[in-house]
Amino acid sequence: MEAKVYWIDVSLKKIQRANVDGSCVEDVVSDLPSPSALALQPGAKCQLLWSDLQLRRVLRRSAEPGEEEVEVLVEGLTAPTGSSLTLDGPRILWPDLSLKQICVAEPGGEAKALVKNLQSPNSVAVGDGQVYWGDFGTRKIHKLSTSGGSNEVIAPYGKNSTSLVVDTARGKLYWTNFGTNAIYRANLDGRDMQPLITDLESPSALALASKAGKLYWLERPRGKLRRASVEGSQVEDVLSNLPDPWALAVLDVGEAQVVPIEKYSWTDEGEVLKVYISESSNPAAVAAAGSAGCLLSVDFQPRGFTLTVRSDGPQFQLRILGLLQEVLPEKCKVRLSVGKRITLS
Repeated sequence: MEAKVYWIDVSLKKIQRANVDGSCVEDVVSDLPSPSALALQPGAKCQLLWSDLQLRRVLRRSAEPGEEEVEVLVEGLTAPTGSSLTLDGPRILWPDLSLKQICVAEPGGEAKALVKNLQSPNSVAVGDGQVYWGDFGTRKIHKLSTSGGSNEVIAPYGKNSTSLVVDTARGKLYWTNFGTNAIYRANLDGRDMQPLITDLESPSALALASKAGKLYWLERPRGKLRRASVEGSQVEDVLSNLPDPWALAVLDVGEAQVVPIEKYSWTDEGEVLKVYISESSNPAAVAAAGSAGCLLSVDFQPRGFTLTVRSDGPQFQLRILGLLQEVLPEKCKVRLSVGKRITLS
């Protein structure tokens, strides 16, 4: 399956899609009463989920165009807010402005409150065992473990922010603010917050293609779908003159981005050279190395080595060549201290 970008057009009452370069625009679902939020469920057959304000339901069908049976997953929604609909395994989460809650439901089950007594929640995202949400009443981003507990404030959000995504592979949060016309970035603990992309026009819905290392967003007044790298460079238009684009989702099936590991330390113990990649300097790489299903490999060469961390997100790579002493692969090893460091010797 090719990488695709999907969006809701509220005036056309459609869900549409295109290739990630903007080519081959096509209708996926038409004649929708009042579509509001959107999500994709990747798999052998990718599924498309959306909420409908008039029907007060979350629905699901194939992400491919054509006549397909639509399945009702959740009924009796109150006031699902904004364009946020997110998945935590089989569970579906959304913010409800009327109930002042983050709601959750299993497919076919009843909606329940995951977090209560909020002010004005309007976005939610899940990653790394945490639920993150934006509240334009508190003007803060909050988080809570998916297993429960107490929530904590981690970063400013602003009264004009509308959409939030989590990049667990890089250890980052991204969100839009149509008041400052910018996309912001911070670490998952809220540190190092900064405007990443500025001089936009009312950015709203935001989506992440982690493997491709791209952010996609809508600028509704201009009818534009745009994208940039997760580092904020290479800003470009994907589509223009969309009638009324609202929610957004990206099917991310591209090749994993290779992120160089540039910060490391080393010690020379005579015949033994040790190289350290620490969590403090490379949080995303160390976190990826400790994630389920990660492959940590080293290609030892006569005068150097290449370390590769392969995970569900981007690959991280440290390449050191031109060492003065010969490398003896049979005597070399790599060790992971989960959450702390990667050590080569």
